[in-house]
Amino acid sequence: FEPDPEQPIEPLHAAFLEAGSFSGAAKLLNERGVPTKRGATWAGNTVNRILRRERPGLAPRGRVDARVAPRGSQRFSRLLRCPCGQLLTPRATSHTTKYGHYGPYIGYQCQRARYDPNHTRPYMVNEPRILQWAKVEAARMEVPWDWLERATDDRRRTELQVQRERLGWAVVDGLLSREQAKPRAAAIDAELASLEEARAIDEIPALDWSWEPKAVNAVLRAMWVQIELDEQMRPVHAVWRVPEWRS
Repeated sequence: FEPDPEQPIEPLHAAFLEAGSFSGAAKLLNERGVPTKRGATWAGNTVNRILRRERPGLAPRGRVDARVAPRGSQRFSRLLRCPCGQLLTPRATSHTTKYGHYGPYIGYQCQRARYDPNHTRPYMVNEPRILQWAKVEAARMEVPWDWLERATDDRRRTELQVQRERLGWAVVDGLLSREQAKPRAAAIDAELASLEEARAIDEIPALDWSWEPKAVNAVLRAMWVQIELDEQMRPVHAVWRVPEWRS
Protein backbone atom coordinates (compact mmCIF):
# COMPACT_ATOMS: atom_id res chain seq x y z
CA PHE A 1 0.00 0.00 0.00
CA GLU A 2 1.04 3.59 -0.62
CA PRO A 3 -0.53 6.82 0.65
CA ASP A 4 -2.63 8.83 -1.77
CA PRO A 5 -0.26 11.33 -3.46
CA GLU A 6 -2.81 14.08 -2.79
CA GLN A 7 -2.59 13.42 0.95
CA PRO A 8 0.42 14.58 2.99
CA ILE A 9 2.19 12.21 5.38
CA GLU A 10 1.14 14.23 8.45
CA PRO A 11 -2.25 12.48 8.94
CA LEU A 12 -0.43 9.17 9.40
CA HIS A 13 1.98 10.55 11.95
CA ALA A 14 -0.78 12.46 13.78
CA ALA A 15 -2.90 9.31 13.97
CA PHE A 16 0.06 7.33 15.29
CA LEU A 17 0.77 9.85 18.04
CA GLU A 18 -2.91 9.96 19.00
CA ALA A 19 -3.47 6.20 19.04
CA GLY A 20 -0.11 5.20 20.49
CA SER A 21 0.29 2.21 18.16
CA PHE A 22 0.44 1.44 14.46
CA SER A 23 -2.70 -0.70 14.50
CA GLY A 24 -4.54 2.01 16.44
CA ALA A 25 -3.38 4.61 13.91
CA ALA A 26 -4.70 2.44 11.06
CA LYS A 27 -8.10 2.27 12.76
CA LEU A 28 -8.22 6.08 13.13
CA LEU A 29 -7.21 6.59 9.49
CA ASN A 30 -9.98 4.27 8.33
CA GLU A 31 -12.53 6.00 10.56
CA ARG A 32 -11.48 9.40 9.19
CA GLY A 33 -11.63 8.27 5.58
CA VAL A 34 -7.97 8.99 4.81
CA PRO A 35 -7.47 7.25 1.44
CA THR A 36 -4.69 4.92 0.38
CA LYS A 37 -3.30 4.97 -3.14
CA ARG A 38 -5.14 1.80 -4.11
CA GLY A 39 -8.33 2.48 -2.20
CA ALA A 40 -7.78 -0.32 0.32
CA THR A 41 -8.17 -0.02 4.08
CA TRP A 42 -5.26 0.94 6.31
CA ALA A 43 -3.42 -1.72 8.31
CA GLY A 44 -0.96 -1.30 11.16
CA ASN A 45 1.95 -2.83 9.25
CA THR A 46 1.26 -0.41 6.38
CA VAL A 47 1.40 2.64 8.67
CA ASN A 48 4.55 1.24 10.25
CA ARG A 49 6.32 0.80 6.90
CA ILE A 50 5.35 4.21 5.49
CA LEU A 51 6.27 6.21 8.59
CA ARG A 52 9.65 4.51 8.92
CA ARG A 53 10.43 5.15 5.24
CA GLU A 54 9.08 8.68 4.82
CA ARG A 55 9.80 10.14 8.25
CA PRO A 56 12.60 8.10 9.85
CA GLY A 57 13.06 9.05 13.48
CA LEU A 58 9.56 10.41 14.01
CA ALA A 59 7.94 7.13 15.00
CA PRO A 60 9.48 5.86 18.27
CA ARG A 61 11.19 2.52 18.18
CA GLY A 62 10.71 -0.31 20.62
CA ARG A 63 6.90 -0.31 20.73
CA VAL A 64 5.48 -3.77 21.47
CA ASP A 65 2.23 -5.33 22.52
CA ALA A 66 1.20 -4.13 25.99
CA ARG A 67 0.82 -7.69 27.25
CA VAL A 68 4.64 -7.92 27.43
CA ALA A 69 5.32 -5.56 30.32
CA PRO A 70 7.14 -4.26 32.15
CA ARG A 71 10.40 -4.25 30.24
CA GLY A 72 13.33 -6.01 31.86
CA SER A 73 16.54 -4.26 32.81
CA GLN A 74 18.74 -6.36 30.50
CA ARG A 75 18.38 -7.96 27.07
CA PHE A 76 17.44 -11.39 28.38
CA SER A 77 15.57 -10.45 31.55
CA ARG A 78 12.78 -12.95 32.36
CA LEU A 79 13.66 -15.07 29.35
CA LEU A 80 16.43 -17.49 30.36
CA ARG A 81 15.15 -20.63 32.07
CA CYS A 82 17.54 -22.81 34.06
CA PRO A 83 17.22 -26.61 33.69
CA CYS A 84 15.79 -26.59 37.22
CA GLY A 85 12.88 -24.48 35.97
CA GLN A 86 13.91 -21.19 37.59
CA LEU A 87 14.19 -17.99 35.55
CA LEU A 88 17.70 -16.56 35.67
CA THR A 89 18.30 -13.17 37.25
CA PRO A 90 20.46 -10.52 35.51
CA ARG A 91 23.64 -9.50 37.31
CA ALA A 92 26.03 -6.69 36.40
CA THR A 93 29.60 -6.97 37.67
CA SER A 94 32.70 -4.81 37.27
CA HIS A 95 36.16 -4.61 38.76
CA THR A 96 38.92 -2.08 39.15
CA THR A 97 42.64 -2.72 38.90
CA LYS A 98 45.68 -0.48 38.80
CA TYR A 99 45.21 -0.44 35.03
CA GLY A 100 41.68 0.92 35.13
CA HIS A 101 38.01 0.15 35.64
CA TYR A 102 36.44 -2.73 33.68
CA GLY A 103 32.79 -3.52 33.14
CA PRO A 104 30.01 -3.72 33.74
CA TYR A 105 29.80 -7.28 32.50
CA ILE A 106 26.30 -8.68 32.22
CA GLY A 107 25.58 -12.20 33.34
CA TYR A 108 22.56 -14.21 34.49
CA GLN A 109 22.38 -16.57 37.44
CA CYS A 110 19.95 -19.00 39.02
CA GLN A 111 19.07 -17.73 42.48
CA ARG A 112 17.94 -21.19 43.58
CA ALA A 113 21.43 -22.57 43.00
CA ARG A 114 22.90 -20.13 45.51
CA TYR A 115 21.05 -21.88 48.31
CA ASP A 116 20.65 -25.43 47.00
CA PRO A 117 23.88 -27.42 47.25
CA ASN A 118 22.39 -30.14 45.04
CA HIS A 119 21.81 -27.77 42.14
CA THR A 120 23.84 -28.56 39.04
CA ARG A 121 26.92 -26.47 38.26
CA PRO A 122 27.47 -24.10 36.56
CA TYR A 123 24.50 -21.94 37.49
CA MET A 124 25.58 -18.71 35.78
CA VAL A 125 26.01 -17.67 32.15
CA ASN A 126 27.58 -14.58 30.60
CA GLU A 127 25.49 -12.59 28.15
CA PRO A 128 27.88 -12.97 25.16
CA ARG A 129 27.34 -16.73 25.35
CA ILE A 130 23.62 -16.21 24.79
CA LEU A 131 23.82 -13.24 22.44
CA GLN A 132 25.16 -14.85 19.27
CA TRP A 133 22.73 -17.75 19.50
CA ALA A 134 19.83 -15.36 20.14
CA LYS A 135 20.69 -13.23 17.10
CA VAL A 136 20.55 -16.28 14.85
CA GLU A 137 17.28 -17.46 16.39
CA ALA A 138 15.64 -14.01 16.23
CA ALA A 139 16.59 -13.71 12.56
CA ARG A 140 14.34 -16.71 11.87
CA MET A 141 11.25 -14.60 12.50
CA GLU A 142 9.18 -14.50 9.33
CA VAL A 143 5.47 -13.87 9.39
CA PRO A 144 3.51 -15.91 6.79
CA TRP A 145 1.45 -13.94 4.29
CA ASP A 146 -1.77 -15.44 5.60
CA TRP A 147 -0.97 -13.94 9.01
CA LEU A 148 -0.66 -10.48 7.49
CA GLU A 149 -4.00 -10.98 5.76
CA ARG A 150 -5.63 -12.13 8.99
CA ALA A 151 -4.16 -9.16 10.86
CA THR A 152 -6.15 -6.78 8.65
CA ASP A 153 -9.33 -8.86 8.24
CA ASP A 154 -11.65 -6.60 10.24
CA ARG A 155 -14.65 -7.75 8.22
CA ARG A 156 -14.19 -11.32 9.42
CA ARG A 157 -13.77 -10.12 13.00
CA THR A 158 -17.10 -8.30 12.77
CA GLU A 159 -18.80 -11.37 11.27
CA LEU A 160 -17.55 -13.59 14.08
CA GLN A 161 -18.60 -11.12 16.78
CA VAL A 162 -22.11 -10.99 15.26
CA GLN A 163 -22.22 -14.80 15.15
CA ARG A 164 -21.16 -14.97 18.80
CA GLU A 165 -23.88 -12.52 19.81
CA ARG A 166 -26.58 -14.36 17.83
CA LEU A 167 -25.51 -17.63 19.39
CA GLY A 168 -25.96 -16.14 22.84
CA TRP A 169 -29.45 -14.91 21.97
CA ALA A 170 -30.36 -18.33 20.56
CA VAL A 171 -29.56 -19.85 23.96
CA VAL A 172 -31.52 -17.14 25.78
CA ASP A 173 -34.53 -17.69 23.48
CA GLY A 174 -34.42 -21.43 23.97
CA LEU A 175 -33.59 -22.22 20.36
CA LEU A 176 -30.37 -23.95 21.43
CA SER A 177 -29.30 -25.57 24.66
CA ARG A 178 -26.05 -24.51 26.31
CA GLU A 179 -24.53 -27.88 25.45
CA GLN A 180 -25.45 -27.44 21.79
CA ALA A 181 -24.03 -23.92 21.73
CA LYS A 182 -20.70 -24.74 23.42
CA PRO A 183 -18.86 -26.28 20.44
CA ARG A 184 -20.04 -23.50 18.11
CA ALA A 185 -18.98 -20.84 20.61
CA ALA A 186 -15.60 -22.53 21.07
CA ALA A 187 -14.98 -22.53 17.31
CA ILE A 188 -15.87 -18.83 17.03
CA ASP A 189 -13.69 -17.92 20.01
CA ALA A 190 -10.78 -19.91 18.59
CA GLU A 191 -10.96 -18.09 15.27
CA LEU A 192 -11.24 -14.70 16.98
CA ALA A 193 -8.19 -15.54 19.10
CA SER A 194 -6.30 -16.51 15.95
CA LEU A 195 -7.13 -13.16 14.35
CA GLU A 196 -5.96 -11.28 17.44
CA GLU A 197 -2.70 -13.23 17.52
CA ALA A 198 -2.13 -12.25 13.90
CA ARG A 199 -2.83 -8.61 14.70
CA ALA A 200 -0.18 -8.66 17.45
CA ILE A 201 2.54 -8.83 14.80
CA ASP A 202 1.77 -5.20 13.86
CA GLU A 203 3.13 -4.06 17.22
CA ILE A 204 6.51 -5.80 17.01
CA PRO A 205 9.13 -3.65 15.25
CA ALA A 206 12.12 -5.01 13.38
CA LEU A 207 14.72 -5.74 16.05
CA ASP A 208 17.82 -3.55 16.24
CA TRP A 209 20.37 -5.07 18.62
CA SER A 210 22.03 -1.68 19.12
CA TRP A 211 19.00 -0.41 21.06
CA GLU A 212 19.23 -0.03 24.81
CA PRO A 213 18.80 -3.38 26.64
CA LYS A 214 15.28 -2.56 27.86
CA ALA A 215 14.01 -1.98 24.32
CA VAL A 216 15.65 -5.15 23.00
CA ASN A 217 14.15 -7.11 25.91
CA ALA A 218 10.67 -5.83 25.15
CA VAL A 219 10.86 -7.06 21.55
CA LEU A 220 12.38 -10.42 22.50
CA ARG A 221 9.66 -11.02 25.08
CA ALA A 222 7.04 -10.20 22.47
CA MET A 223 8.60 -12.85 20.22
CA TRP A 224 9.50 -15.51 22.79
CA VAL A 225 8.06 -16.95 25.99
CA GLN A 226 11.42 -18.21 27.18
CA ILE A 227 14.85 -19.53 26.19
CA GLU A 228 15.63 -22.96 27.58
CA LEU A 229 19.19 -23.72 28.72
CA ASP A 230 20.90 -27.08 29.08
CA GLU A 231 22.92 -28.20 32.11
CA GLN A 232 26.00 -26.43 30.75
CA MET A 233 24.00 -23.19 30.58
CA ARG A 234 23.97 -23.20 26.80
CA PRO A 235 20.84 -21.98 24.98
CA VAL A 236 19.13 -24.88 23.24
CA HIS A 237 15.56 -23.84 22.47
CA ALA A 238 13.44 -20.70 22.21
CA VAL A 239 9.74 -21.09 22.91
CA TRP A 240 8.03 -18.76 20.43
CA ARG A 241 4.81 -17.02 21.44
CA VAL A 242 3.46 -17.97 18.03
CA PRO A 243 5.26 -20.99 16.52
CA GLU A 244 4.27 -19.97 12.97
CA TRP A 245 6.48 -16.89 13.24
CA ARG A 246 9.62 -19.05 13.13
CA SER A 247 10.74 -19.81 9.58
